[in-house]
Amino acid sequence: GLCTHGYALLLHYIFIYENMFWMNVPAEQMERIKELSEYSDFSNEDLYKTIRDIRQWLKNKSYSKGAIGGYILCLDLLYLFLDMNDFSYSPEIAWIWYNSTEDKSYAVRTQRRALCLLEEFIKNSDVRLPLALRYTPSSIDTLPDWCRPAAQQYICNKKSEKWSSNTIAMIRASIYRFFSYLDSHGICSFQEISASIIKQFNLDDQHKTPEGKNAYNGRIRKFLIYLGEQNLLQNRMLFAALPHISSAREKIIITLTDEEQVTFFDRIQGPEISLRDKAILLLGRRLGMRGKDIIELTVSSIDWKQESIRFVQSKTQVELVLPLTEDVGNAIYRYLTEDRPETESDSLFIRERAPFEGPSRNICREAMNSAVPERNVSGSGFHVLRKTRATELLENNVDMNSVSEILGHTSNNTVMTYLSLDEKNMRRCGLSLSETGLVTKLDGDLS
Repeated sequence: GLCTHGYALLLHYIFIYENMFWMNVPAEQMERIKELSEYSDFSNEDLYKTIRDIRQWLKNKSYSKGAIGGYILCLDLLYLFLDMNDFSYSPEIAWIWYNSTEDKSYAVRTQRRALCLLEEFIKNSDVRLPLALRYTPSSIDTLPDWCRPAAQQYICNKKSEKWSSNTIAMIRASIYRFFSYLDSHGICSFQEISASIIKQFNLDDQHKTPEGKNAYNGRIRKFLIYLGEQNLLQNRMLFAALPHISSAREKIIITLTDEEQVTFFDRIQGPEISLRDKAILLLGRRLGMRGKDIIELTVSSIDWKQESIRFVQSKTQVELVLPLTEDVGNAIYRYLTEDRPETESDSLFIRERAPFEGPSRNICREAMNSAVPERNVSGSGFHVLRKTRATELLENNVDMNSVSEILGHTSNNTVMTYLSLDEKNMRRCGLSLSETGLVTKLDGDLS
């Protein structure tokens, strides 16, 4: 305790870098950091200890020595800068330092990750990595002062209601688009929002499809209802100024073709696809599971004695029990015994790189691309396996109630959309035009 740790760190890094680039902060920024430092109560001793804790955390998460070294290098240099100038740490100071240093002689992305990790680690020692790697501000946080608090509170409310991250992102994008338009047209308060400006926003707001525009309008409309309930608007009925500009329509169900299915199963049997991806693909193809449900499976979801899989569907929150077929069970068993990394996580499927935790939904799409690499059909993705399974059941004369139960649908209405693909049985229901009373050109003059 007779001197700070910075002396030892300086002797270490001064031999690596002849130019102490971590000190190259312009005088103007140094003054700003000095002002901010006066309001910080996080000591450099606490910072040094936190950096050591982060090193151990990364080690426990099975990061490589190279990755750990890259993170700690950035944090040590930040500590050196603060210690040598008798400054204290705060997130704002860290980002000013990062943006001001003239020479970034190592990976920029690693630096940003390290600073985000440090900030999140100080806030909460139980760090969730996706948050730790986020270094860009939320679009909502960049809105003008007059509307930002209401937008932030609305987003917070939606998160507390347990909406999915994709839904939250869509709500956030819709609100940002709306307020950005108002700001560009000189609106500076909620009281200035009128039906005419909302209608003009609807006319000027461009989307590729009517359905896309309707999706944004629907979310903005609900937000306007919220603002009215908070007595922030002069007219609580302003939400009615946003019209519905598209109606529901039936879509053609896309499934794997016979040729694609041959390719699919051939590649699953081959060495090109990992054991993890093989198990994921079979869960989608044999059991018709959604990708979201697959990545949320835990080891305890598998009942080997009862040969079943039990889970709660993320979309409907309805519990579903499916039979563990022989090929699916063998694929999962091989992954667990031969390929799954050692980890404390209870997730069934684990990331193939550190940190060894539950993966993102992207792995389902990537597995699908590796199974049918030549497939290029817009709007199908991994979900095409579920549609293919539903169609297969119908073609094998499985009744609609059973299909709904297998797929975990809450009603038979969804299954009805798959009936149009059962060509073999539909041909048995064909009607002659003469029986319908319709007249063709061969039957008479249509003029």
